[in-house]
Amino acid sequence: MKHICILLVLISAIVNGYAQHDAPLQFGNKDYYVKWMSPNNMKKEVGKHEKMELGVILLNNVNNEIAKFIKTSKDGLNPFDPEDISIEATFVSPTNNEKKIFGFYYQPHKRNGETWRIDPVKYNWRIRFAPDEIGVWKMSIKIIVKDKIHQSIGVKFHCVASEQKGIVTLKKSNRYIYLSESDQPFFTIGHNIAHSAYYKLTPKKAEQHKLWLTELAENGGNFFRLEMGAQNALPDWNDYKNYATKMPQMGEFDGLIEHAQGLGLYFILFRHHTEVCTGEDWEVAKWSNNPYKLGFGLKNRTGYFTNEQVIKWQKNALRYIFSRWGYSTSFAFYEYQELDNWVKGLKRETGYNTQEAIALFSKWYVGQQKYIKEELSYDKLFINTYATTPGFEYKPKNKGMFAHSDLIGFHKYGQNKDINYNDKYDKAVALWENWKKPLFIEEMGVDAYGKNNYLPIYKCSNAAFHNSIWSTSFMGGAGTGMIWWWDRGVHDFEHYKDYKPLAAFFKDERLDSKEYIPQKWHSKLSIKRALIENYALVSEDGYVAIGWVHNATHYWRNIKSPCLEELTSAGQFKTPHKLKDGYSIGGKGAERTDFTKKSDAYTKKGIQDVSGQTFEIKGLKSSSLFGKSNWYEMIYYSTVSGEKISTEFYKATIWGKLKPKYPNVDESDFSYKIKYVGELSKEQK
Repeated sequence: MKHICILLVLISAIVNGYAQHDAPLQFGNKDYYVKWMSPNNMKKEVGKHEKMELGVILLNNVNNEIAKFIKTSKDGLNPFDPEDISIEATFVSPTNNEKKIFGFYYQPHKRNGETWRIDPVKYNWRIRFAPDEIGVWKMSIKIIVKDKIHQSIGVKFHCVASEQKGIVTLKKSNRYIYLSESDQPFFTIGHNIAHSAYYKLTPKKAEQHKLWLTELAENGGNFFRLEMGAQNALPDWNDYKNYATKMPQMGEFDGLIEHAQGLGLYFILFRHHTEVCTGEDWEVAKWSNNPYKLGFGLKNRTGYFTNEQVIKWQKNALRYIFSRWGYSTSFAFYEYQELDNWVKGLKRETGYNTQEAIALFSKWYVGQQKYIKEELSYDKLFINTYATTPGFEYKPKNKGMFAHSDLIGFHKYGQNKDINYNDKYDKAVALWENWKKPLFIEEMGVDAYGKNNYLPIYKCSNAAFHNSIWSTSFMGGAGTGMIWWWDRGVHDFEHYKDYKPLAAFFKDERLDSKEYIPQKWHSKLSIKRALIENYALVSEDGYVAIGWVHNATHYWRNIKSPCLEELTSAGQFKTPHKLKDGYSIGGKGAERTDFTKKSDAYTKKGIQDVSGQTFEIKGLKSSSLFGKSNWYEMIYYSTVSGEKISTEFYKATIWGKLKPKYPNVDESDFSYKIKYVGELSKEQK
C-alpha cells in the first residue's frame, strides 16, 4: 500500500476566512503568502522521498526591486544573493533531526518552437523538499529581505512509507552501493547520457534526452551520468550573479530530473573541466567565457580557486543548484570530473606539477564539499575522477583527491583487445586494493579523435559495446562500465538493448552475501592470440561464482560485414551516417582513421569456433587427490536472450580450479552462475 504525507496546516485566526485548499500560510505581513504547489491534489499528500513543493509570494515592492535586478544585473534586489533575499524553511523530523532547506527564485518558461517564452506565475519563489522519516514533521518558514525577518506560522505534516527506493548509501569497506529503503546492494547498469547538446540546448534536444533515459530504463538500466554544464542548466555561467538567462534551461532540467526519478533512474551530477580549460573545441564552455574570469577580471586560474569573493559567489550557485534539485533521491552523486584537466591550465600558469596543482584544487574542493554537506545539509555522495589517474592517487598516504571521495572512478577509452583485459581490469583491482571504496569505470568507449576516430564501428557492430559492459561487470566495481558515446550510436543503433539480459542476470544476486573477488583468465599467454577470455567474481569461501566467458576472436575487427568492409577499405563511409542528434559519423575528415591496423588482432583466421574448448575458474574448493571430490553446478545463460542455455556439473581440481567446456551454442559469449553442490566420492557421484 502506498502511504502519504498529509499536510496539517495550523492556520491562525487571521486566515480563518480562507478555504483550506486555497489558504496560504500567512506571515507577519499578510501580503506574504505560501501556497502548496505540488503534488497537485486537494488533500496535499506527499509520499516518502517524494517531492513536496511550496510557492512563495513576496511583497509587490520587493518584486519590483527584483525585476530591476533581473533587467540590469546591478540595481534593485538580487534574488540570487542570499544577502539581499533569503527564504529558509526549517523541517524537524519525528526523531527531532533538523534540516534547513533554502527557497530559490523561479521563473518558468514554455516551449516555443526551438526556443522558450516566459510563463508568468505569481509564486516566483519555490521550496522543494522530500521527507525521509515516517511520522509527524514540523515546518516553519522565514523570509529575510535585507536583514528584515518575516516569520511564518507553524505547520505539521505526517509522513509514512511510499514506493520510492530511497537514497543511495554506503557501507565501510564494501564494494557496492545500497538503497536505503531495502538495504539491498544496488548494482548500477547504464552509461553516460550526460546532456542532449554539446553546444546549445533546445526543446527538441531536451526531449531527445528524455527519450534516451526512457530507452535506458525500459531495457534494464538504472543509472546514468548527467552534466551540469554551461550549455545547459549551470545557473551561473552567463552571469555569476544573475541566473535569469538560464531559467529556460533550468526548467528543462526540472523536467529531466523528475522524469529520471519517475523511471527509477539514479545519476551522478558532474561539473565539466571545460569550465576552466582553453577549450578550442568548445563553443560555450571554456576559460575565456568563464563568468568569474570575466566578472572579476581574473588574470589566471589561481584566482578562481582562491579569491574569497569568487568562492562566495560559487557557493551561491551551489546553494541554488541544491535548493532546486537536491530534493531528488535520483540525484545520488556530485562530481568534478577529470581533475587532471581541471588543473591543466593552472599547471601551465603556475609551473606546478600535477600533485601540487591538485593540492591547491583539493583545498578549494574541500570547501565546496563542506558547504554542501554542512551548510546546505544535503547528504549526496561525492566521486572524483581523472582522465588519466596519476600514480600518487593509488596511495592513500599521499592524500590526493580520492581521500575526499566517497567512491572512486576512472576513465579508460580504446578499442583494442587489451583495453578491457589489462587496462580496465588492472586499474579496477589496484584502486580497490588501495582504497577499499566502491568503484565506477565511469567513462569508456572507443577512441574518437584525429586519426583514431573509431565511432563509425558503432554503426557496424555492437561488439565493442556488448563486450565492454559484460566484462566490466565482473571487475569488482559497483556496476557496469559506463560508455560515453551515447549520442554517437548507442541509442541510434539500439545497443542499449544489451542491458536487458545483463539486468536479468544480476536481478536476484545478493552481491554482499559473500566477499566476491574478481579474476580474469585467457587461453593463451598473449591476449592477442587468445581464443577464450573469462571474467568472474568468485566468493572468498569458494562456494559460489558468477562470470562471463567470451569467444575472444569475436571482436569487431574480425567480424565480416559490408559496413566494416567499407570502413577498412576506404577509412570512411561512402555516405556519412547522420545520427538523430544531427552529428554525422564516418564522413571524410581532415585526418582519416586506418581501420585496417592489426596491432591487436588475435588471429589471421578471423572468428573461430571454440565450442568444447575448456577455460578456467580458480579460487574454488580443492578436491582431494585420493579421497572425495568437490562438485559444482554451473548454469550457462545467453547474453542475447537472457534465457538459461544449459546446466552442467564439474569437479574441482586439487588446486581448486574448475575447467568447464565452452558451450556448443552459436553465440559469441555466455554468462554463468556456479554454486557448490557438495563433496562426493566416486561411488556417490
